[in-house]
Amino acid sequence: MSKISDLAKTFEQTSRTEAASIEQQTKADLETLRKNINEALKQSEQKITADINARQLRMSKAVFKPYLWSLLGISAAGLIVIAGLFIAIWSVKNELDDLKQQRAEAERTLDLLETKTKGLTLENCPVENSKATRVSVATEKRMMKDLTHLGERLAELEQENTSLAQQLASLAAELERQSEIRQRQSEILNQLAKR
Repeated sequence: MSKISDLAKTFEQTSRTEAASIEQQTKADLETLRKNINEALKQSEQKITADINARQLRMSKAVFKPYLWSLLGISAAGLIVIAGLFIAIWSVKNELDDLKQQRAEAERTLDLLETKTKGLTLENCPVENSKATRVSVATEKRMMKDLTHLGERLAELEQENTSLAQQLASLAAELERQSEIRQRQSEILNQLAKR
């Protein structure tokens, strides 16, 4: 009987050892399975996140693309307006330089006239469409023509300056309107971005 008892003890001990071994193996397998599941879940999460981000990027591009063209158009129009302003300013500056030069010439002519005549002389001049005469300052016909031409040119320049000032005011109003449009578009884009 002692053999059966030894066999039973050996069997029990072997069973316990095998049970402990199976339990450890099961725990190791479960731990490996848990790690594999966690890794698979992390990879799935990363893939889903990447897919969501890519989709959001595509949607953002689709939403912002029309506004981008509008913004580019407005910017181009703004640049054209600014270039027009610079051209207008340059033109006005050139006209003013010409006017200053003509004025300097007229002043030199007047100085020369005063130096040569040492004052003014008076003469009787006939009144147009009448037999009457009136007293007026004697001048050379050429100088009168030059002064008349200078007066006409000054009047033309004044009209051009008035026209340019109106154009500049119109361009400034257009720039302000475009600035308001850009601000509204920026607000719309911000609202869309918040959504």
